[in-house]
Amino acid sequence: MVSWAIILLIMASIENSEILFIINPNSGPKRFNHLIRKIKKSDPELTCIVTKNETVKQVFETNLEKYKAFIVVGGDGTVHEAARYLYNREDKMLGVVPNGSGNGFAFELKFNKNIKSLLEDIHAGETLNLDVLEINDIECINIAGLGFDSYVAHRFNTRAIRGFLSYFFVTIKSLFEFKPFNATVLIEGREIKGCYQMICFANNKQFGNNAFIVPHAKPNDGFFDIVLVKPFPFYFYPVFTLRMFLGQLSESKYVKYLKTAEEVTIKADSNEFHIDGEPVLFDGPINVKLGHKYLRVIRTKRNML
Repeated sequence: MVSWAIILLIMASIENSEILFIINPNSGPKRFNHLIRKIKKSDPELTCIVTKNETVKQVFETNLEKYKAFIVVGGDGTVHEAARYLYNREDKMLGVVPNGSGNGFAFELKFNKNIKSLLEDIHAGETLNLDVLEINDIECINIAGLGFDSYVAHRFNTRAIRGFLSYFFVTIKSLFEFKPFNATVLIEGREIKGCYQMICFANNKQFGNNAFIVPHAKPNDGFFDIVLVKPFPFYFYPVFTLRMFLGQLSESKYVKYLKTAEEVTIKADSNEFHIDGEPVLFDGPINVKLGHKYLRVIRTKRNML
């Protein structure tokens, strides 16, 4: 079991030849060619693989032992997919160039599209070991949940057009379609029952696009956060949304926060779930816990964790 405090490692210098950029051409608005040009301008010898003709799985099966730093150019879904090959690897590190629709993981860890700055961070060799949640044995590094956010994720997944505007359209449409659900939360020997708008399990603060659902969450503190949101009147949506984007969402008669290191079980009459923004269907109880895994991530100079 690793210590979940910040682990700061000063590694032997990483050469650019040991860095692999993995580019998902289907993430976000699909404008990735300019990022490739920026990468090659920084160093023509840097290796880029565009996952057009092969999957992320195939990329890692072929290249995992060839490189030390793996940089995902894409959104939360691509990061989630790549991370599964890097758990518990002290000799590997993950970085992100955010190019998705939400980019919650990347924004929270202070990654941006400045390739020069990212290379400086990689060469500095400072990393963080992050907690990893397990939702029915599926890993989660950012946020998972059921309810309204999951309803949006499932509808957005069917759209051919990606990007923030498309996501915004689906969200507004879902406001008029979504129906609250009933659930029972079993936590630390207690049973909490109710009707909910959404239930979120968070290892990080935000969904993406700086929408902070758990302003106090930390990805490496040995705990995970649970947010129980009860149905609220339609006129409260602007207030709820504003507080999220200002990072000021707090407990109220509609919002309840829980924090635990123990396994939690959810029984709900909804089977639509999402893990790191990716839609999943679960039948039966949902078990959430901190796994015996960690994810080693490049620490950027902007990251205050």
